[in-house]
Amino acid sequence: MRRNLNPSKDPEKVKEKKEKKEAKEGNRKRAEMIKKLSWTYGLGFGVVLVLILCVYSLFTISRATITTVALDNADQLKEVFFGGEPWVLQCIDENVTVSPAFITAAKKISVTAPSIRFGVIDCAGQLPSNRTVLERFKLPPVNYSASPTGFLFANSERPVQVPPKYVTDPKKLALWVEKYSEPAVKELSWAESFKKRCLGRDECAVIMTRGKL
Repeated sequence: MRRNLNPSKDPEKVKEKKEKKEAKEGNRKRAEMIKKLSWTYGLGFGVVLVLILCVYSLFTISRATITTVALDNADQLKEVFFGGEPWVLQCIDENVTVSPAFITAAKKISVTAPSIRFGVIDCAGQLPSNRTVLERFKLPPVNYSASPTGFLFANSERPVQVPPKYVTDPKKLALWVEKYSEPAVKELSWAESFKKRCLGRDECAVIMTRGKL
C-alpha cells in the first residue's frame, strides 16, 4: 500500500485541526454570549439603579412638602400651634415667596427627622381671634419682606424665632431646628409653671425629687 506523504492530508492531522477549529469557534461564541449577557444585565442594573434613585428623590420631595397653614382653618391652626409636634413656619404673603434655604432644609429634615414639619403662614393676616400670629403669641414685629423670617413651634411651647443668621443657610437651619425641637426638661414650681407646663397639656411626665413642699 502506498503511504500518504502529504501531512495536510493525514487523517489524524485533519481531525486534530478540525477539533481545534471547533474549539476556537466554541470559545468565540461563549465570549460573545458572556459579553451580551454582561451588557444586558449591566444595562438592566443601571436602569434599575436610576429608577430607584428617581423614586427615592420623589419620595423625599413628597415628604418635604411645604404646607400652607390657612388662617381660617381653626383645626389646622390648633394642630400646628398647640399639637406639640414640631412645626417650622416661614412668614409669607402675596409679595414674599418661600426661601430656597427653607425648602432645602425641609428636604434634608424629611430624611433625618421626619416628625418635623415645615409650613408657611401669613403672619400679618387675621386669625379667627382677629389677631395676627405675631399678636397672638406676643412676638415682636418683624419685616419679613426684607429677609426670610421663620418661627419654630414645638412641644406646645411659645414659638421661637429662627435666628436670622440661619434662615439663609439650609444646613445650619436644619441643625438648629433639629436641636431646638427636642423636648426639654424644665424645673417646675407648684404654682404657675406647673399649671402652664403640665396641667394645660394632653401629656406630661413629672419626676418628683426630695425637697421642701
